[in-house]
Amino acid sequence: MNQRPKTTVAVLDLPYVMSVNISENGAVNVGEFEGHFLKVVLEALDVDYEIIPEKDKAYGKLLRNGTWTGMMGMMQRGEADLAFTHITMTEERTNVVNFSVPYSMTACVFVSVMPEKIKSTFGFLHPFDLNTWIAILLTFTIMIILFGLFQNKYSLFKIFFRLFANFSKQNSMPVDDSMKYKILLVTWLLFVTVVTFSWSATLLSFLIEPIRDTMVRTFRELSKAVQKGTYKATFYNMSVPFLLNSEDEDLKILGDIVVRNEWFVHVSKRGTGAYIKYRAVEAMHRNAAKMLFGNHEDLFIAEDTLYVSPMAFAYGEKFCCPSKLNSIILRLSDAGLFDKFLQDYSFKLFLKTSNKSKTENIDFALSITDLLGVFMLLGVGMLLSFVAFIGEVLYGVMHAFQK
Repeated sequence: MNQRPKTTVAVLDLPYVMSVNISENGAVNVGEFEGHFLKVVLEALDVDYEIIPEKDKAYGKLLRNGTWTGMMGMMQRGEADLAFTHITMTEERTNVVNFSVPYSMTACVFVSVMPEKIKSTFGFLHPFDLNTWIAILLTFTIMIILFGLFQNKYSLFKIFFRLFANFSKQNSMPVDDSMKYKILLVTWLLFVTVVTFSWSATLLSFLIEPIRDTMVRTFRELSKAVQKGTYKATFYNMSVPFLLNSEDEDLKILGDIVVRNEWFVHVSKRGTGAYIKYRAVEAMHRNAAKMLFGNHEDLFIAEDTLYVSPMAFAYGEKFCCPSKLNSIILRLSDAGLFDKFLQDYSFKLFLKTSNKSKTENIDFALSITDLLGVFMLLGVGMLLSFVAFIGEVLYGVMHAFQK
């Protein structure tokens, strides 16, 4: 009877990815979606295996003396034949371990807190930008001059108020039989109609859903924000070489800042979102980001990626059957088994956390803050009107006294 080969498997206990449970008799059982996938692969390999969790819960990093820490260190010292738990293939790691064919792909993105909504006192100015307001003002001034040329019986001051009334949909301009006047009037009314409708429609959207503070959406924007000191960015150790070796100068600077300030994700806080705060982002794998925070409306998952890397099993020189392992992974990949495990677990996690996630209550009632700017303009107008009234009264009294 042929004895099956014995294989030692190194794993990491990662929240929501791979759980490691040790029973009273010392038996090691793995769970979560990567734990289930590992069991399927080991059963297909048809080998006796022993699962050993890495005690520091770290993938490991290369030291100056050429040795590795963490899981890669176990492989380098021959303490494990096979390693698995969300391991990405990097150039440094290929110098100490061999990799199987990839079973999935991962991309590095960042997760940040959605910026706060801004309720401006002069929110009624937000529908148009500064250039648009300047263009409207210039057009209004030009039309006053043109109507003044065609209507000599009215002063420019009266024409100003008559044209201004058109913005409130009041027909205040007199009718003239002149064709050039009619063309000018129709052109002006069309302009006013488009501007007022555009402004009112956009204003409603701003009042219901106020604009948010500026936010970073790409790694380049993140780098510029970090350089200004307005943002903090925390990365996994393995992601830093992609920054330092990037051809983009902004990403290199970001990598230098991360290393200098030691903005690294601690192993005990992986998958907890502890580093995701206002103006503080955490870089992570896209699958993990969507699985953990995809149902959080107060968080933003970037579409921009720092790198895309394959994930695979790592094995040492003494591993018995790399070709069989590759064949199994290819068959499972063709069947979509890993993606099925990931989707099923993501859905379970979504159901578990959906009731706990923060949901923003939308209040459709307008507050005094939304209309404060309008009331201020009304107050200024009433004040100026009162001053003009007092001036007229004083002028009338003085004029009567002189007589």
